[in-house]
Amino acid sequence: MKHRDEIRKTTYEYCCEYVDAYGDILDNDFSGKLSDIYPARFSNGLEPQFCVVRTVGSEAEGIIDKSWAYVGEREFCSGHKVPASKFNQLLKTQTNNN
Repeated sequence: MKHRDEIRKTTYEYCCEYVDAYGDILDNDFSGKLSDIYPARFSNGLEPQFCVVRTVGSEAEGIIDKSWAYVGEREFCSGHKVPASKFNQLLKTQTNNN
């Protein structure tokens, strides 16, 4: 049986990336709740880009995998499916920004 520190957990958090005109991410905010980062806290010529981040890890191994999915993407860059609740929450940011 695995020790408690060896058990891998998958967690999800929302992220708002602040992107400049060249596509560079200059700042970001992370939270377990979308309402903590949406609407975006500032603009200053930066475009807010929302995504959900999937992290897999354990106490013993640390972070094993970290992947991102942006508004409208049904899979993370790792190939794992985005949970429907997270996908739908991200769609709200796109709908409300248009």
